[in-house]
Amino acid sequence: MRLAEYFHNDEYQERKDEKEEYEIKKERRFTSEPGREKWLDAYIEAVKNDILNGIEEKGQPNITKQEKQALQTLLNDSSIIIRPADKGSGIVITDANEY
Repeated sequence: MRLAEYFHNDEYQERKDEKEEYEIKKERRFTSEPGREKWLDAYIEAVKNDILNGIEEKGQPNITKQEKQALQTLLNDSSIIIRPADKGSGIVITDANEY
C-alpha cells in the first residue's frame, strides 16, 4: 500500500526517464517510510490491530506473559527489521539503517 501511494503520480508515470529509478528501487526492495500520508498510516495501523486482536489463542501458551510482552516490544521497535531467513525456518533481526 505504501508503494502504491509513493509511486501513484500521473506526472511520474508520464516521464519515461524516471522509470529507471523506479526499477532500481524495485530491485532493492524499496519501501517508502511511514509518515508521508497520515491517513494511509492510520489505515495500516488499524488493519494490523484488527488482525492481531482478532486472533484467538487456542490452548495453553508456551511462553510466559513477560516473554510475550518482550516479543511485542521487539515487533513494535522501528529501529530493527525482523524478516524470515532465506533458507531454513529461522529469522533474521537487522538494524533498520543497515537494511
